[in-house]
Amino acid sequence: MGLRKRIILTSVASAVALGGVGAVLYRLTTAKDSHRIGPDGVAAAKNLVYTTRPLRREEMRVQMLPVAFPATATDFQFAEFGYWLVGEFYFSFRAPPDVCLAYAQAVLDEHNKRNPKEPLPGLRPVGSGEEPVNSRPLTPFYLTNEGVTVSWFQPGAIREGVEGGERGSKGKVWVDTERGVFYYESFH
Repeated sequence: MGLRKRIILTSVASAVALGGVGAVLYRLTTAKDSHRIGPDGVAAAKNLVYTTRPLRREEMRVQMLPVAFPATATDFQFAEFGYWLVGEFYFSFRAPPDVCLAYAQAVLDEHNKRNPKEPLPGLRPVGSGEEPVNSRPLTPFYLTNEGVTVSWFQPGAIREGVEGGERGSKGKVWVDTERGVFYYESFH
């Protein structure tokens, strides 16, 4: 399954895989502003789910991307909005820079393996691609409209690092090699 279909289905998978409190919290609500925040650091409301604090690896109950999380990764954060064919997905974690680099490459490789007719560009220094990291605002449109901030998603602040993939539905990765942070973004 391509990343595009995976992102569309992530909301459904999250509801099933979060289990326990998360699954109860994830039930769609009828009031736009009724965000239910659980003790597990995950909040949910109609059409969205997001972290309210960084999560430890053992707290992550959903595999967000098709590549297993690195054993040394921590401080997981995600935010996702999905409604019919519209959606945004933002994800990050902290790990040693070499681990982040290997994970970013693995995500791109997995996409290219699953989608050989639509390969993503490989890793390159930040700002050296067709679209520099600061060329478009990295403000989540739908999440912001729902009152969700993703202040932890800061690839625009990278001074030293790499980027790969492309913005849009196929997915984009960034690695801040100075601070040891992996970022992933997809929207459609």
